[in-house]
Amino acid sequence: MKKVFVFFAVLAVLLLASCSSNDDTTTNPPYTPVAINISNTIGTYGRAATDIQSSQIAKNVKIGLFSFVFGNTTMAQTKKSIDEYGYINIPYISDGDGKLKVCNQPTYYPADGTTVDLYAYAPYNKDFTPKDISQTTGGNILPFTVNSNQYIDTLYEASDLLWATPLLDQASSTTERNLDFTHKLSKITFTLNTSDEKYITTEDLEAAEISILNIKPTTSLNVATGSIADASGSKITIKVQKAYSSSLKASAIIVPQTITEGTPFIQIKIGTNVYEYAIPSMEEMIFRTAQHYSYIITVTPTGLIVTTAITDWTVDEEHSGNASQTT
Repeated sequence: MKKVFVFFAVLAVLLLASCSSNDDTTTNPPYTPVAINISNTIGTYGRAATDIQSSQIAKNVKIGLFSFVFGNTTMAQTKKSIDEYGYINIPYISDGDGKLKVCNQPTYYPADGTTVDLYAYAPYNKDFTPKDISQTTGGNILPFTVNSNQYIDTLYEASDLLWATPLLDQASSTTERNLDFTHKLSKITFTLNTSDEKYITTEDLEAAEISILNIKPTTSLNVATGSIADASGSKITIKVQKAYSSSLKASAIIVPQTITEGTPFIQIKIGTNVYEYAIPSMEEMIFRTAQHYSYIITVTPTGLIVTTAITDWTVDEEHSGNASQTT
């Protein structure tokens, strides 16, 4: 019996450690608590090639949850049965089917019936411990940078900044509260075609390397309002997830920004051949929050033919242009 007890004790510690974080600020209420149970949906685009995070947060992606007394965006002092209430950046983890499970100790509603406001974002940043999420200075704003290599799904997911519409004035309940998340950045999907299988085959396109050039990678999020800052940081190249053989599609996430005319923007490598597409003369490309940009690229022996569609629930506008081979 003693050996069995030790086994289960160790197992419990390992399960808690699997999604633990440090320096979480909570108030552990001295009463029989009602835990805050939450689920999630996502209200905009998914990833065309793999459908990652199209309607729900992907499996094992963490969110950060805030719970404050109704009307507050920081820890609240009350004159009722509790002296202080507030949960700051508590990690929950997704099961990939819409459920979100708290990683550490549960979060609770106030015992005296006070209603709460719930705020959330993803992916989780364990170092984000704001004093007041409504403020726009210092550590109250969530910093965020997309990955330069989005070649694998987990790095793509880590670049997909999500924000949930706040749930305000929520009464204590054992019923799950659903957080409806939206994408705050811009998604780009590439579809590759060939003009002549004799010179550039489908197999060539399957092995192609796609990169997005001259991208500012950094922004910040106001968790209370959902607003994001203008793109900043030194420009980087983003390596896009490789096209799947069945669809020849690949996707990446960038921070919303404007790319000026003449700027090299898309690069495709096929073997030793390098093709680049620049923003056409007399144009600029404006990437906006929660919009999906589809680039249909026909690769020819002498360059690229590019058609672009911009979607924000409905088609907004289209662009087309040509690219040259650089090497």
